[in-house]
Amino acid sequence: MLKSLLWMIILSFFVVFRVSAQKKSSFIFYENEQGLELSENGKKVFFYQKAPLLVGENPVFDTGNQFNHYIHPLYNLNGKVITEANPSENRWHAHHRGIFWGWHQILVDGVNIGDSWIMDNINFDITNESHIVTKNKAELNLRVKWISTIPEQEKPIIEEHTRITTYALLEGKRIIDFEISLKALVSNVEIGGSKDTIKGYGGFSARIHLADSMLFLSKRGSIMPIAGQLDVGSWVDFSTPLLHSPDKYGITLLCHPSLPIFPPPWIIRSESSMQNSVFPGYKLYSISTKENTVLRYRVIIHNGEAKAIEINEWNKIYKTTKFTDIP
Repeated sequence: MLKSLLWMIILSFFVVFRVSAQKKSSFIFYENEQGLELSENGKKVFFYQKAPLLVGENPVFDTGNQFNHYIHPLYNLNGKVITEANPSENRWHAHHRGIFWGWHQILVDGVNIGDSWIMDNINFDITNESHIVTKNKAELNLRVKWISTIPEQEKPIIEEHTRITTYALLEGKRIIDFEISLKALVSNVEIGGSKDTIKGYGGFSARIHLADSMLFLSKRGSIMPIAGQLDVGSWVDFSTPLLHSPDKYGITLLCHPSLPIFPPPWIIRSESSMQNSVFPGYKLYSISTKENTVLRYRVIIHNGEAKAIEINEWNKIYKTTKFTDIP
């Protein structure tokens, strides 16, 4: 009896503590039938698309292709949308969708059983979603099963645990961390990007709005986008310094040194396409049934005026950041 009473008191303390922390937080998650919207101090931060959406009437895809498990819209510091999803101006890119991660090659025993880049023959089944806000951050935790829809192959192939952590706006920048943990549910699972050796795109990607004044910057200086991969280091920045507020924005993509391939190559596009931190390229990468493959990226939204020396400091901080295991 005494033990039961003690546990009730302890549980009540944690419930009160959590509710109190949420009341003091500047973050709020709003949930509807499509997904969750995060706001900070009344300004929208992003929307997480949980429910499957059809890509629309696009001749490139079967009508059954459904898209979910991605971030769109993502907003700049003034509340303007800076991502695009299922763009209509280019039918070959109708599968692009905000901040997303996907792979053309998902193989079991050497046979391709699905394509999560264009969501062909595969579904994302979100088996668990939880979120919590504290004074300084908002955390979204997701468990997702990748399920092949090919007849006689209809089974979960990979279980993904993803944590998306958004930190309070500070000194003109908003930090969002993505931690994506993959574990195979069957033996002999491999993933890979596009099969062409020049591009090999696949993995963590951002379909952002590309303004005419967009500048592309890396640790090695200004970037000139090309058709193939670029070796420009662990971060890339996209900024619109010539635009006027509230449309002006900058977005920096950083890669953590714990990535299986670091620094990664990049696919950078100057018009109507996605930006991609390539993993693993056209060559296949084995996903273990015993150990997690963890991919970590940081997105920083800023006002479009960041310089390389400043971003290098952000990158130093990120490189030394320690992460706990994803629950």
